[in-house]
Amino acid sequence: MSRKIIHNQLHYILAVLIAFSLPLATLTPILIVLFALNWIVEGDFLEKLNNIKQNKVVFVFISLYIVHLFGLIYTDNLKSGWFDMEVKLSLLVFPLIIGSKPLTEKQVRGIIKSLIISIIYVGLYLISRAIIFYFFNHENVFHYQLFSPFIHPSYLSMYINMAVAWVLYQNYNGKKVFTNAFIVDKLLVLYLFAITFLLASKSGIFLFIIIVFVYLCLEFYKNRKMIHFAVGSLIILLSFIALSYFSPKNFDRIIHLIETINSNDIENNSNESSSLRLHLWSTSNEVIKDSFLLGYGTGDGKDVLNKALEEKEITNAFKNKLNAHNAFYEIFLKLGVVGFVVLLLNIIFPSFIAFKQNNVLYLFLVIILVFNFSFESMLETKAGVIFYAFFNSLIFFKVTVNENNNHSRS
Repeated sequence: MSRKIIHNQLHYILAVLIAFSLPLATLTPILIVLFALNWIVEGDFLEKLNNIKQNKVVFVFISLYIVHLFGLIYTDNLKSGWFDMEVKLSLLVFPLIIGSKPLTEKQVRGIIKSLIISIIYVGLYLISRAIIFYFFNHENVFHYQLFSPFIHPSYLSMYINMAVAWVLYQNYNGKKVFTNAFIVDKLLVLYLFAITFLLASKSGIFLFIIIVFVYLCLEFYKNRKMIHFAVGSLIILLSFIALSYFSPKNFDRIIHLIETINSNDIENNSNESSSLRLHLWSTSNEVIKDSFLLGYGTGDGKDVLNKALEEKEITNAFKNKLNAHNAFYEIFLKLGVVGFVVLLLNIIFPSFIAFKQNNVLYLFLVIILVFNFSFESMLETKAGVIFYAFFNSLIFFKVTVNENNNHSRS
């Protein structure tokens, strides 16, 4: 076996393991280091450089990291700034490595399948753990962070939604994920919906429903059969009602969200996530006006926000040193309109490619990313930034390579 084949196999195996490790919230940084070391030890840098030149979007993707590096020049809190650069290192690593050494469509399928398998096992573990707590400790942990203490429910829900998007994407193209029976894939989607509901991430639940709704609309457009749309919608509705009955706390979070949106008076000391988010967003909106062009610097955005929250006496927010809980506000605070434009470019460009190629999976990925960017500062945590950088690079460069190959044949 040649040296190149060994490195190619390691490249794929490590990518599979990275995807598998994400829901487990363990070993991912070590696997990324091994992924990068394999790329370096392999060499062939001239070939890799040529691949990057053909895939110039690599420079668009790494610009998100570079603009944060630029923000260090005028930041006061350098300790926080350099920590932020460490957290965001995936924004540089994955576009460079995957952009210069793209994986095939078959390999991408295997990588996403490993994510799904990991989620299935994690879900079974969390349910088993909750059942044990219920019967032996007489404690109900079928709710939010009590249900998922090892990884934040918002991020696990995001991984689940990626898995659901993939399963439905495969079904839309007439393919099955694990067996020859479509019913197994449908049962898998229902199982993943149950896990999402128990995680009680409001954004996760709403995004799940949006993905399924988009899929049902596409199926209706493709087959012109209203029965598919009606049955699918009914199953999701009945599942939602059943889960709400058995786990009313999770349903209460959704009700509170609706009440918060309709309320004109939000308590400053509220500890409920919807109320806190509205305070965080309104305060972020106020402070970015004073440093609109370049922001406050990579390490200072959060400090400025928390100082403003303290002045407004939003007690629970500044005591817990919360971030903006919105990726767009977060980058505006740190890097101003310049950083905001760079982030938009990183979203719009792959969206254009997806629309141009009618790539349903990529459209699903864009929906997942934009939705989560709107409710979480995804790029401030490793759980979020690794998911974004890894899957964005993985699927985009797979698409680009296919497009380039098609052009070369014509």
